[in-house]
Amino acid sequence: MAPITSRATTPTRTTSPSICTVVTARAAGETAALIMIGAFAFIAFDNRSVNEDFTTVPVQIYNWTIRPQEAFRQNAAAAIIVLMVAILSLNLFAAILRERYRPH
Repeated sequence: MAPITSRATTPTRTTSPSICTVVTARAAGETAALIMIGAFAFIAFDNRSVNEDFTTVPVQIYNWTIRPQEAFRQNAAAAIIVLMVAILSLNLFAAILRERYRPH
């Protein structure tokens, strides 16, 4: 019977630096349901400092879309475009980093 030996191996590749970007983009997309559940507990006042409570962009978009004034709907449409551009930019940045640091 052959003796049992164990060999510890270390990873030869380092983790890609785009992992943080991918995690951020996935978190932004996958938390939509949680955000909408908590949309009724939004903060409805202006912040005076960074340490005060704040709301998120999706909750603010929801609040603007339920108001009857047309100006709020235009604000919501603009915020939706800004949010989409931000998420697509993070995904593009992650793809660029992944390709740049991928071992060939």
